[in-house]
Amino acid sequence: SLQLDSKNGASSGSASSPNAEQLAERLFELANRAAVRLKVGGVAVEVIQDRKATDHSGGVVWETALALTRYLERQVLPALQEKLSSVNIVELGSGCGLLGLSMAALGCKVVMTEQAIALKNLKANVANFKAKHGKEVGRVRALELEWGEATHGSAVAGKGPYHLVVGTDIVFVRRLVRPLLETVKTLLAAAAEAGDGGGGE
Repeated sequence: SLQLDSKNGASSGSASSPNAEQLAERLFELANRAAVRLKVGGVAVEVIQDRKATDHSGGVVWETALALTRYLERQVLPALQEKLSSVNIVELGSGCGLLGLSMAALGCKVVMTEQAIALKNLKANVANFKAKHGKEVGRVRALELEWGEATHGSAVAGKGPYHLVVGTDIVFVRRLVRPLLETVKTLLAAAAEAGDGGGGE
């Protein structure tokens, strides 16, 4: 079931099997919420949205973050966690951090990344998450990453190797596609060089 809560007096919503119209309406409302909370693995993952942000797209939670969270939780992580003592994940374009923090709530070691302009809110959400749940969740951190920038890419790759490289709704303009692919290549190459450390999916 998809369960969302919001602060500042907004009502919380939950449904075991919402139809497409209901789900679309609920997800559309996300951008107007001061905070978004999602129950994952028994942990209430909460992120504050930066609704005043107009110069980047990472200020609000996009609905695909919710969809990928549930997909990874149900279809991907169970098999990986049976084989590995720790699942290492890097997220590109983390935005507010809902996806990455949800993976940490499921016990993964997570490196979340964002461009400098969107990093302040992400780091604040990571700090709040660790303050509330630090002892019961996987390790998580937020790092600056400008796609295609070699120094940033190497620094993030150095925190791996990673079994999964994830991201949702992260490209909206054509000029960012090549830098994104270069960054993914750097991260996967590091995983391949490490051998059994990362799977590079």
